[in-house]
Amino acid sequence: MIGRVFIIIGVILFGFVSFSRAELKVDDVKKALPGTQIKEVNPTPIQGLYEVIAGGNVLYMDESGRYLLVGEIYDLKTSKNITATRLEEITRIDFSSLPLDKAVKVGSGKYRLAVFYDPDCPYCKRLYSELRDLKEFTIYYFLYPLREIHPDAYDKSVSIWCSKDRAKALDEVESGKDIPKKECSHPVDEIIALGSNLGINGTPTIILPDGRSITGYVPKEELLKRVGDSDKKESSCKESGECK
Repeated sequence: MIGRVFIIIGVILFGFVSFSRAELKVDDVKKALPGTQIKEVNPTPIQGLYEVIAGGNVLYMDESGRYLLVGEIYDLKTSKNITATRLEEITRIDFSSLPLDKAVKVGSGKYRLAVFYDPDCPYCKRLYSELRDLKEFTIYYFLYPLREIHPDAYDKSVSIWCSKDRAKALDEVESGKDIPKKECSHPVDEIIALGSNLGINGTPTIILPDGRSITGYVPKEELLKRVGDSDKKESSCKESGECK
């Protein structure tokens, strides 16, 4: 039994908006959902039902623009979660576009990871402690302080970046040591803006080589498996020339 079901919502506005047309358009959805960032509207395998990409979410709307469906679509024949697959596609990040020169580089292994990291985030510390001895990894830590919940994290991030040995400063912070407060020209604000544009709203957020992201702590064994799968997918798509 599928635990999640559709919640069907009649979209009610200041004098109800309805579109009596066969094909739903982006402008139609924007009228029905004012103030919502609508990126795409696409047909689904279900006749009369359209996929709506709103920010980093996948929603569904009928062709009249009257009903909004929030939930997941499953193909019972293939046992495939159609919504989850699409969500993974639209949230994929081009690893090669990341400004790796503005991250703290740790390690020199063949597997690459990028981590959006808050120095006061307990789950970041837990992840860091598990990854610190993995010699096969090169990890790029983007300093991404969540000031609303960790008011000291911004200054710590700046101090890490301004340290002579950034990787050492990061390790000291993660070991519970205090590092001297430092000031210099730094990319912390730029990384905060980048993370916001990428829809990153929690730490740690891990970016895999194939662009998939993982938000939150994952055990080392699970991460190693995902990195291996990601590396295979990246190699396969490069060989086929179909990388997205």
